[in-house]
Amino acid sequence: AIEDQTYFVRSDIVRKHGFGTLESPSFSLVCKNHHFCGDEYSLFTRLFENKLKHQGLTYPAECDWWSDDPKKKRKNRQIYFGLRQGAFRITNTLLSQVLTTIPEHWIKTVRRYPLRIRPPLYRDFCKYGDRFVQAANTFPILAIGAAQRAGNSNRIGIDMFLAGDELKVISKALNIPMAYRKIKPAIVRYTNPHDPDIPSPLLIGLMNAYLPSTSQGQRLWFTVVSIVKDYPTEIIRWFAKHAFRMGPTKLEAESLATDLADYVRASTRAQITDNDVRHLALVMGRKTTFSMNDGENFITRPFNSEMSLNTVMRLSNEWHEAVAAGMDSSTNIQYPEPWFPQDNEGNFEFIPITEYVELFREGKKMRHCVATYSANITAGDTYVYSLRNKGKRMYTVELVIKNGRISLGQVRGKCNTIPNKDVMKVVRKWCSKNNRKYGPNVVEIILKEDSIFDFEDGIPF
Repeated sequence: AIEDQTYFVRSDIVRKHGFGTLESPSFSLVCKNHHFCGDEYSLFTRLFENKLKHQGLTYPAECDWWSDDPKKKRKNRQIYFGLRQGAFRITNTLLSQVLTTIPEHWIKTVRRYPLRIRPPLYRDFCKYGDRFVQAANTFPILAIGAAQRAGNSNRIGIDMFLAGDELKVISKALNIPMAYRKIKPAIVRYTNPHDPDIPSPLLIGLMNAYLPSTSQGQRLWFTVVSIVKDYPTEIIRWFAKHAFRMGPTKLEAESLATDLADYVRASTRAQITDNDVRHLALVMGRKTTFSMNDGENFITRPFNSEMSLNTVMRLSNEWHEAVAAGMDSSTNIQYPEPWFPQDNEGNFEFIPITEYVELFREGKKMRHCVATYSANITAGDTYVYSLRNKGKRMYTVELVIKNGRISLGQVRGKCNTIPNKDVMKVVRKWCSKNNRKYGPNVVEIILKEDSIFDFEDGIPF
């Protein structure tokens, strides 16, 4: 019975309680006896299905709203969506009522964490009580790690929390360095202490030296550092040192860091000598050539880790200008089939760039360095689209493979300007729509291909 449900977590009705909103209401609820008993989306589904049965209806799988009669179709659609809204309204009302039973200090703690972590975290509060709530306030990464282990039937961390053991003892038992205590609750999803993107000793040193103390500062810091996670140590350290000055918002910091990383990469490749190439050839046991195809020939002053942020920004801007204005387009390259076909969304047209000459033109017209992404497109790592309005180039859109699906990369206007929220909303809608239709097949094809590095396309560092 609904009266027996004491603790709920709602994703779309409890903004006033601090939980915010999510795309889908799919998170769990906990009974007053602290046992998992289902999720609120199941509650909504049961209500909705029962309402449909009372009307003699079922879900319209392939029956086109149960009728060939246009009038009957419209009527069925009204009934269907009316009952759906009614089921949501009942579910929301019930959950909103029982939310008043949640302890206030639990609410305050949960609000410090990202939205998707809040529901299972609150469920853990119900299971383990106030000692675990204290842990979630004092050492967020450690608390989350202990809860995840307990979910896999390993209660070592949880039992140590409940027994009142010192944090450093629990940290050692769970193999989570004490340096991670610096990480704020809102940032826990940005780093995994057991599988960090950057080698753990290096990351710990960088956090101790440069990690900001605020949640927003840490969010920007991890965003910037992750962009250069595969770069040499001295470059990662330079970006970590200057990350907090790269922009007030995540989008601005990411945009600038990506531009600087492109310049640094070209600068590093420009310093590769013939001896380096011969050495790699001996190591790889094959004949190796090195072609200047990543903008290296436009480097006038190479990057070094002693440079200031302002100096690197100036050199990066000069390099981007030179690449856009002077890249040779005489040798054309045909790219693989576009991931998404040419399409319209709103007033915009998304045109896939299928050959190098057009990629070069895009970079030259838009005055940015997208022409250096040719090897990435050929390798199947990315695909580039020209976003136009009535034939006029407005933005350049990059798609990338991330976590086994197609995601948005960079979206840049002329001279690397950042699009406004309205444009980004259109781009995300276009990407989401085509991802559902074409994404799985594209990813499957790309992942099946052997990713053998071709030294004709350049040498990684």
